Amino acid sequence: MTDVTIDPPALEVLLLTVTPNDGPIDEGGVVDDVLAGAKLLFVYNADSGVMNALKDYAHKSVSPATYQCNLCALTFGSMGMKNSWAEYIKDLGVPVEFLHRDELRERYGVEDVYLPAVLLRDDAGIRVWIPASEITPLWTLDELKGLVSIRLRELQEERSSS
Repeated sequence: MTDVTIDPPALEVLLLTVTPNDGPIDEGGVVDDVLAGAKLLFVYNADSGVMNALKDYAHKSVSPATYQCNLCALTFGSMGMKNSWAEYIKDLGVPVEFLHRDELRERYGVEDVYLPAVLLRDDAGIRVWIPASEITPLWTLDELKGLVSIRLRELQEERSSS
């Protein structure tokens, strides 16, 4: 099992890459062939860096209704990434990377995507997998987990039928 360690207050630790050892994995410890080559990119509508993290933390605390990143609001508490989210991600069965918008541009050259969003990176390239229009209206972390789980099942079905 891959351990996910989030050190409070985690203001600097907003980038996390997880390659799970649980989920749809064969006995050799390899992600199910249906998901092989897939990676989920969770992209926050915020820039990286300590000063930006402090500014975002203050904004979330003072005026949560106007905060522009529902992915951040749902998955992070005052002490860092929520444990239930970290456990959920660890057990997904597909590699996951968390990025800020500036890191998405720097690492993958992707711009002009409404954020927050979840992107799918695979042999076909990078595409929006769960758009901001579906993340922003969510009220709870359980709703986000449910949405990701549904989309992951759809991806597995899509790939197994082709």
